[in-house]
Amino acid sequence: MDEESIKRFLEKADSDWIKLAIFMHKSYEANAHALEWKTQEKCQVSFWDLPMENKATMLAVAECVHNEFIAKVLERNKMLERQAIRDSQFVYDTIAEKNELRKELDELKKRL
Repeated sequence: MDEESIKRFLEKADSDWIKLAIFMHKSYEANAHALEWKTQEKCQVSFWDLPMENKATMLAVAECVHNEFIAKVLERNKMLERQAIRDSQFVYDTIAEKNELRKELDELKKRL
């Protein structure tokens, strides 16, 4: 991938991918250090100071992680929220119906 293609890719990168890529880069460097793994000196910098190819690669991986895992989890959570709303509406309707029946029963008892 030439530098111009990399620049275009970086420009279209979603902000969530960028946040994830920065997090992954920091985590990689911190864990490498903790495990006494020597990374390349040119990569022992902030995300924005990485060589263009490294930034593009980290963003591409972040995009994959986001699309394969994070987006799917978020979609599943939305589905579960919608289901919870439907369930709570059912419970509310059931209680309202029970209260209405109770009122009708009380009215019938008064008439007897």
